[in-house]
Amino acid sequence: MVIQTGDNKFGVAKWIVDPVAGLGTHTTITSALASASSGETIFVRPGTYTEDFTLKAGVNICAFDQDSFTPTVTIIGKMTFTTAGTATLGNLRFQTNSDFFLAVTGSAASIVLINKCYFNCTNNTGISFTSSSSSAAVTCNNCSGDIGTTGISLFSSSSAGRISLKLCTIGNSGNTVTASTASAGVIRIDDCTLTFPLTTSSTAGITILGLEILASNTTCLTVDGSTTSQAEFINLNSGTASGISIGASGDFSLRYSRITSSNANAITGAGNLRASAVTFDSTTTINPTTLTPNSIGPTNINRTQPAFLAVLASADTNVTGNGTLYVVGTNVAYTEIFDQANNFSGTTFTAPVTGRYHFDVKATFNGITIATSFEVLLVTSNRFYDHQTVTVSPTGNYTLSFSVLADMDSGDTANMSVRVSGEAADTVDLVGAATVLTSFSGFLAC
Repeated sequence: MVIQTGDNKFGVAKWIVDPVAGLGTHTTITSALASASSGETIFVRPGTYTEDFTLKAGVNICAFDQDSFTPTVTIIGKMTFTTAGTATLGNLRFQTNSDFFLAVTGSAASIVLINKCYFNCTNNTGISFTSSSSSAAVTCNNCSGDIGTTGISLFSSSSAGRISLKLCTIGNSGNTVTASTASAGVIRIDDCTLTFPLTTSSTAGITILGLEILASNTTCLTVDGSTTSQAEFINLNSGTASGISIGASGDFSLRYSRITSSNANAITGAGNLRASAVTFDSTTTINPTTLTPNSIGPTNINRTQPAFLAVLASADTNVTGNGTLYVVGTNVAYTEIFDQANNFSGTTFTAPVTGRYHFDVKATFNGITIATSFEVLLVTSNRFYDHQTVTVSPTGNYTLSFSVLADMDSGDTANMSVRVSGEAADTVDLVGAATVLTSFSGFLAC
């Protein structure tokens, strides 16, 4: 309903919408759009507007900027855009009414810019983006919102264009595990926090620079579109599910990211993964069919990968000399510098899984008088690894060290032992000090 048809020379915009007749130029957004022309702005005063309408190219619809913090303008209904051009929406709250609150359809280069708006998806997925134009776009900047029930999500896209989220935070009070999806075009995510999964399929791709997804025991990110996808600086928490799944069509580059998952495979799938500087916060692995390290940084960093370093911090005296085989750490305990995954105890490392383990052993002897034979050994459940020298009795300290790649089964043990021969009694000491002179270390290599 049009209240006045003349120019609004003193208001914030030419067209003012207020639900109370006489306080604006129109009482509905629909009627204001009928009056507006490209280049004009429709200002919406506080209130709830239950209506469906078609956006108009070049026309801006907005409320006061402070309304973006505590939305006072709520639009319950469906906005449609099918023509070429750009429509801008700002500082508004959109609420689903058993349908999408925004549908961008047709074949034109339709662009919708959404700034500082609130998305209230109470009973339906919020955005439908189906335009066949590769120049079409839906861009959401500094937006927030909530997914209020199960079985819905924020968007569904089959457009050849681009759907973008930048500096957006979307909650999930309905605990939905339904993904926002794209089967064509590109999803672009920049510095967002989401609480629902994302999925690409068919020809779609995804580009991410800064993203946190907190999903409820469901895979956070599924990449199965044939367009090459990439992500940097993402933090995914998927609970008991894999954090990322790469489908057979997927080709995904991942860098500088963290995945928290208690699933056996934090990253899984039949596609191709190129990864570098990826941290896993639990004892999970990655098992896509094809894994190619990127040129920068390690393929992955697992903070619970078995690794330890134990040193003698003080002297262990009179432990060998007359051919006695002595297990280092028996009398004077090791000092553990680190024990990642807690597999070292006392004198012994116990393998948590079957694999190949790299060990380094180093022993520094003192108290030598006439000894002529020195040995340092790695003793595992499967075999002995021995480094021995027969020499003229040295003076001062004498050091032996070596490394080995040892095969170990789950539950096998390993310790470091020493033996000195040629003395009349066990008068030879092991040197311990703040400087690492006697030490035992290792890690799971593969």
